[in-house]
Amino acid sequence: MKKTIFLLVVSLALWSCGSSKKTTFKKSQSETASYKDLNNYAFTGVFKVEDIKRSKHKAWFEAGYTNFELSETEKKTLKKHLKKYEIIGFIGTWCPDSKREYPKLIKLLDEVDFESEDFKIYAVNRMKKTSEGIEQKFNIRYVPTFIFISKKTGNEVGRYVERPNENFIKDIIQIVTQQNYTPYR
Repeated sequence: MKKTIFLLVVSLALWSCGSSKKTTFKKSQSETASYKDLNNYAFTGVFKVEDIKRSKHKAWFEAGYTNFELSETEKKTLKKHLKKYEIIGFIGTWCPDSKREYPKLIKLLDEVDFESEDFKIYAVNRMKKTSEGIEQKFNIRYVPTFIFISKKTGNEVGRYVERPNENFIKDIIQIVTQQNYTPYR
């Protein structure tokens, strides 16, 4: 019995999410935050940055946000290229990788004055499901996953999955400048 429980725990711990499958995105009607706060533990569904800041997740978000820095050159490059994209993100508020990467993305978007209507973020539960079921459309298997959609074509250009290959900023620059980039997962 102990061995079975141990194997189950190890399996769940190793099970993450991500995919490199390209997806076409069509704008849907504007959505308001519809997340569910699961016993003040984890969000599921679409949410806004302000929701994190008002929750028990505030501490990890603010620490990650405050400690992340971009150079002026990085800001200039990102500002030039990011305006061509919409970004759809999937995180787990329970997930250490999401807690590390999501605040960096928000700081980056704030630093380059990214339009908030071009960014949508969903929280998934431990089974990588949202309350809306949108994760299926984007083949989400690992979190965090940040998907970059061309405003011009509506097609997925790239995705950042789970952790950087080199470092967060360099990986995002590779995606938005359409350099050859393969996600970590």
